[in-house]
Amino acid sequence: MLNIPIRMAGTLLSLIGHLLVMPQCIEKQVPVETVVPGADEYFCLTEIRERLKPDEAMVEYQFTDSIMLIAVISHEAFAIIREKLDPWFWGIVKTFRRNLRSADIREFVSASRILYSWLMAPLSQYVTGKRRLIVIPDCKLAGIPFEALISEANSSSRGKREIVHYLVCDYEITYNYSSMLWVDSFGEGELRHYGGKTEPDYEFTGFSPVFSGHSTLNPLPDSRNEVATIGSMFVKKGLISYTSYDNDSRKSRFKEVACRSRILHIATHSLRQVAGHPCCGVLFWGYDPACQPDSLQDGVLTTTEIGELNLNAELIVLNACSSGLGQPEGGMEGVPLPMNFIRAGARNILSSLWNVTDRLAGNFMVGFYRNRLAGETYSAALRKIKLELLGNPGTSLPIVWAPYVMYGQ
Repeated sequence: MLNIPIRMAGTLLSLIGHLLVMPQCIEKQVPVETVVPGADEYFCLTEIRERLKPDEAMVEYQFTDSIMLIAVISHEAFAIIREKLDPWFWGIVKTFRRNLRSADIREFVSASRILYSWLMAPLSQYVTGKRRLIVIPDCKLAGIPFEALISEANSSSRGKREIVHYLVCDYEITYNYSSMLWVDSFGEGELRHYGGKTEPDYEFTGFSPVFSGHSTLNPLPDSRNEVATIGSMFVKKGLISYTSYDNDSRKSRFKEVACRSRILHIATHSLRQVAGHPCCGVLFWGYDPACQPDSLQDGVLTTTEIGELNLNAELIVLNACSSGLGQPEGGMEGVPLPMNFIRAGARNILSSLWNVTDRLAGNFMVGFYRNRLAGETYSAALRKIKLELLGNPGTSLPIVWAPYVMYGQ
């Protein structure tokens, strides 16, 4: 039996680098009493197991130049899988990324099947029978929707149409940035209140700036209908919702209600820090690129301001183009918007990995909330709308259903 004190410095794998030299896979039970006392950053594997449900597994990836390590933890086992990195690995990842958003699916299918054989097939014995996977990708895999990986063994043909079997057909999938952040999110969420109250003022809060007539931004006319429709769905269930549109959808108002809402939904544009833009974040009515960042009038909820929020939201939806990608700030590359909201106290973030059309984004979210209000968990509701789109030939391509991913618990 392997008795390993694990120092959770951000990842399960961060302090087991010595395993890179081991020639084979390890699968050992770790004693529940294993713990290093005296420092907050020390955890034992029991803390993860206590949070994991029996039908869940956490999977984490780490890479060197020549080795891939995969750590799998569940109630049954803690396994570390060591694989030699194929020379073509990163080329296949690049092909997969490029063709995710292509209407020509042939090259994508080939790359997806190969990635499945490398990333998922080695751990199949540890996740078989699980309902949900919590994936912690190495930063080099950030932005890869594992839901779109294809198992060749489970694919089939129907007439002239090939039916591919995606990983989303087998699992609910959520993501996180580290096992430490995942564990911490439970304890902090239990201690916070909604603006001093034990229950929120609003079950659903939706913001839609729309940006009609804006001098530099494309308008989002369908976002108004999106927020209104979802708000009315909550009202029909007897739940209190708050919706805000156009010039009422300002950053100052968002800050007022954010700590008093169970679900925060923002249908807008996101701003990534590039040449000519001094900041990055989520856009509200009044956005003016000429304004000083972080002012109440500039219309940008920056990553700095997000960190100052005191949230206890169960879910934040960032329905904006590429809202789940890395957001550089202060010279630090790759700090994503979802991570900033999680650090501010939110438990789950639904965001996008690439640009989506206004109407498609709205239809997707209406379907997601319909499933949620029918009693599904957040991750199950997300998987269900993806399967609905996947089952329709007109919306079956990954470009339609794969951009939305869930970070958090």
